[in-house]
Amino acid sequence: MTTSPSRQPQGIPAGGQFAADVHAEPDVFLASAAAPPKIMASVTLQQWQNDYAIDIETVEFDAGRILAEMATEKRRALRDNSDDADQLFDSAVRLGLVKDHDGPFSVHVQEAMAEAEETDADVYARILGAPANRPAGAVLDTPLSAYEIGARVDEDGRVSGLATMDMSDLIDNNIEGINDKIGNDLVGSELLMEPNATPVEVLDGGTILMRFEGNASAIIEGFDDEERAEYEAGRSTAANNG
Repeated sequence: MTTSPSRQPQGIPAGGQFAADVHAEPDVFLASAAAPPKIMASVTLQQWQNDYAIDIETVEFDAGRILAEMATEKRRALRDNSDDADQLFDSAVRLGLVKDHDGPFSVHVQEAMAEAEETDADVYARILGAPANRPAGAVLDTPLSAYEIGARVDEDGRVSGLATMDMSDLIDNNIEGINDKIGNDLVGSELLMEPNATPVEVLDGGTILMRFEGNASAIIEGFDDEERAEYEAGRSTAANNG
C-alpha cells in the first residue's frame, strides 16, 4: 500500500522527536568509542519425532543487551537449557534477533558469557552504555533513534522499519493522517518525506504488520549537535559492518 502524495517540509517546524533547526557540524563524533563485544547465544532447534526431540538446526543471536538488562543475580544464576535460558530465546524472538520456533529447543550461552566477562569485567555496563541498534527484523515499539537512523539510512536518505497498524488507523484516518502515523512511528516526526507503508502480515486481532519507509533527509538536517553525533556513530557502525 503506497500512501502518496509525497510530502515536502515547509519552513522550520516545531515539535516531533527531533526539533528541526540549523546547527554547525560538531567537531567530535561518538564513532570513536569502541563497540562492546557481542555475546553470542547458540540455540539448537528441534522437532518431535516419535516422542524424541531431534536436532534440525542451530541458530545464533547476540544476547548481550538482553543479558545486560537482566537483574545481576538472575544473570549470574543463568544456566544453559534452563527456564531462564528459554526466556532469553523468547526475548530474542520479540526483539527480532531470531525467528520464532514452533517446537522444542535448547539454549547455550554460559560459555560465551564467561569469555566476555573474563575479557572485560565491565562488559554489561559497556553494553548498556552503547547506543541500542535494533535489527531490521525487529518490530518497532518506539521510533528509530538518531543512531539507528544513521545505521539504516541509504545513500538517498531513505530509512525503513517494521511497525504495526490497526485497522482503525486505516478507517479513521485520511492519507494525511496515515502519513503522519508513518512518520511518527518510524522516526518520531511528521517531517518524513515520501512516506510509504507496505503490508507484511495480518496479526491476531486484525492488526497489520507493516514496513514503513520514507526519506528522512529533512529530519537529519535538523539534528542538533548531540543527535548529529549519534547519527554519525550509527553511520560508522553501518560502514564497519558493511
